[in-house]
Amino acid sequence: MPTIAEVLSRAPRNELDMLIPESVDRLLEILNNESLSSQRRVEIALSITPPEQLLRNTTYRDQLFTRLKKDEADQLVQKLGLNDDKNSFSTLKGSQFYKYSSRETSLFDYFDVPLPDRDDDGDLPGLTDVTPKYGLFDYQRTVFNRVMKEFQGGENRVFLHMPTGSGKTRITMSLVCSIIRASDPGLVLWLAEGQELLDQAADEFQTAWSHLGNQEVQISRFYGTHEWNEINQGLVVAGLRKLWNKEKKSATFLANFSSDVSLVVFDEAHQSVAETYQKMIDRLTLFNESCRLLGLSATPGRSYSDRSADRELAKLYDQNKIEIDVSGYSDPFNYLKSEGYLSKPEFHTLKINKQILSEDLREEVEGMSQGQDYSKAILRELSEDERRNLSIIRKILDLIKEGHNRIILFATTVDHARIISAALKGQDVDSAVITAETPNYIRERQIERFKSDNDGPRVLCNYNVLTTGFDAPQTSAAVIARPTTSLVLYSQMVGRAIRGPKVGGTEDADIWTVIDTDLPGFGDLTEAFWNWEDVW
Repeated sequence: MPTIAEVLSRAPRNELDMLIPESVDRLLEILNNESLSSQRRVEIALSITPPEQLLRNTTYRDQLFTRLKKDEADQLVQKLGLNDDKNSFSTLKGSQFYKYSSRETSLFDYFDVPLPDRDDDGDLPGLTDVTPKYGLFDYQRTVFNRVMKEFQGGENRVFLHMPTGSGKTRITMSLVCSIIRASDPGLVLWLAEGQELLDQAADEFQTAWSHLGNQEVQISRFYGTHEWNEINQGLVVAGLRKLWNKEKKSATFLANFSSDVSLVVFDEAHQSVAETYQKMIDRLTLFNESCRLLGLSATPGRSYSDRSADRELAKLYDQNKIEIDVSGYSDPFNYLKSEGYLSKPEFHTLKINKQILSEDLREEVEGMSQGQDYSKAILRELSEDERRNLSIIRKILDLIKEGHNRIILFATTVDHARIISAALKGQDVDSAVITAETPNYIRERQIERFKSDNDGPRVLCNYNVLTTGFDAPQTSAAVIARPTTSLVLYSQMVGRAIRGPKVGGTEDADIWTVIDTDLPGFGDLTEAFWNWEDVW
């Protein structure tokens, strides 16, 4: 029985080009001074699109079937128990392979590819029973006490403003557990968007309650493929859009549900002034005057310069912002860095000293309004520039030579993540691609490999996924190749690489921001932290 690599090696180059971004050949030819061999092309293709992903994609799977030898196709048809009423190749292409069916299991077995576990698909149970050690650092206890004092004093809205990596989630889970214990029944609603943030919240509550709880409660997940489960004590973790869609189908749903809710937590709360989300907050709090609202964010504003939007956010939380305040330190970053809770970041710029954009796109940049981010056309043109990509690849290789073992690339586009990862693989660097298109089971496997204790260098090339809800403390360098006018997004990207030694991270971190000609950027976390202070 052939392996996937053996079958792919029979494919003409144009078929492999579907799996390898076309600019990779040229990049590697420049870097290695030689063309890719057929074997290396197959290895790189499978590093970007692993065998199990090929077998679960109809287009890729049919191409594999086409490249089987006649006797191999006949053997596979027989192994699958198919009725060969045409010819083996047509029979294979016309067959359905449902996930975890006996037919799919036989297909994976034929090519000697491990079948992904059902749990790897990311479908966690909608309901999890949690049965009742979870300490806070001194500064975290101070923040916890200040928030509790506000709530106990009659203030129903608080905005918790803390740098990424300083423990917002841990403090908040301690608050959540305290409120559930004090209420009968005690029910908390946690709102967020994005698989990583939602999974992180559900998992962290399970850990926190097992140490701080006083009875058995439940977690209800309402995001992704999970459906609504009614509970009356514990934590409901809900995706913002999914919850709003449920509310639209029944205008009284949130009003009825709110009667049992003691606290609403809005993670990444700079989003909470969006019109639909404000409606959800209103319906949850107006019908239950005792329901409290806690917003969490490292960036208490929506934009870099639109003060009206920022004032709207401050008003939503009654301008009641709590942050880390340590005597003797001018800002929380100095304290957190000096005490080892955060790394000491060094900001560098990787300047691309050439005009990449066409004249039309340069005019588009010049005409952009305040707060407007770059268009897909601009990002695509940047991502395809050969000299820019070579500079990024060489910088990552330099960082590895300097001793960085865990590096995150924030790519310009999805294709850009694939291009850079493939080129790094061509340099024998352990690299993986993480985008919204990556299946959950592959995403989780690649993230676990990145977070493992293996000493070899690894690079995660991601686009629009790992900005929130991702915690890999050993990350010591980030290359930010995604230009943005959003100070919020930039701060989130930087935050992925600054976990300090006291929380299992690194003492120092290198942040390299790709600066493209005429595109503005950011370069300082303190600037980001204090940018919105005037509206609060």
